[in-house]
Amino acid sequence: MQNPDPAMQAPALGTRLEGRLKRLARATRINWPVTDQDLESYVKQKRRAELARWSSQSSQGKSVTAFTDNTTANAWLSNPTILKPGRMITALRMRTNSCSNRVAMNRIGPVPDIDCRQCGTQLETLGHILGMCRYTKPSRIRRHDEICDLIVQEVQKQGREEAVTVEPPTMVAPRGGNLKPDLVIQRQGRVLVVDVTVRHEDGNNLAMGHNDKMRKYGKLLPQFRQRFGSTDAKVLPIVVGTRGAMPRKTIQGLQKLGITTKGVYKTISLIVLRSSIEIYHDFMEYNAPLRRDARQPP
Repeated sequence: MQNPDPAMQAPALGTRLEGRLKRLARATRINWPVTDQDLESYVKQKRRAELARWSSQSSQGKSVTAFTDNTTANAWLSNPTILKPGRMITALRMRTNSCSNRVAMNRIGPVPDIDCRQCGTQLETLGHILGMCRYTKPSRIRRHDEICDLIVQEVQKQGREEAVTVEPPTMVAPRGGNLKPDLVIQRQGRVLVVDVTVRHEDGNNLAMGHNDKMRKYGKLLPQFRQRFGSTDAKVLPIVVGTRGAMPRKTIQGLQKLGITTKGVYKTISLIVLRSSIEIYHDFMEYNAPLRRDARQPP
């Protein structure tokens, strides 16, 4: 028996393939013949639908919008070599709010106690671990200070004639209470009041963090102008998410400081993300040394 002629098989194969593509196009409601624009529009539509479905979830979707189209915060997803495999898994779990904290585990099945295992004062949510628990406070302070140090380095690197005051003198608010921002930068007769805060991304926490800093230090601007002999003063909140989200207003604030390199934005995001991973691991005692089995000889 002779083998079929490939030249005769090709038209039949092309016809079958075309018929299959037509059926797929009808099933997905795409006009035939399909153009590149049709396919691009279909992909975008599916992405929007999936994003809406994910963000509508009451627990795992609370922070989705903070990372949508945020190339800075998503850098580690497009380049998996940025994080070690074990850290990558934790970062993915933190992004999807599917870590092993008690409140998250309680969604799977009843947990006898969902209060924080370390402080016992609040529910053990991921936001509590990364942003509020007194057990993790020393690590959170180091995370905050590392961001401040990087900003100071980048501002001083510009070589302009300006003064950077780290932890400026405490000032008394008009209605009482002492306030002290992280940094005061004097540039060309202008005073820039910089304060860094790391907030969990759930809901509108990042926007609230920005507004809180504006209200907190905005009422002190007349004092800053007088103290530093300036006719102009402005508050620049630097708000970063606990999982590395970088709001547009934060990037705009960094740009006003003369920090315009995208690599610096990614570095700040990764500083927070890596620190938060370690905070979580320490909280869950993943970083604790292995305990030797008492039955084994030393």
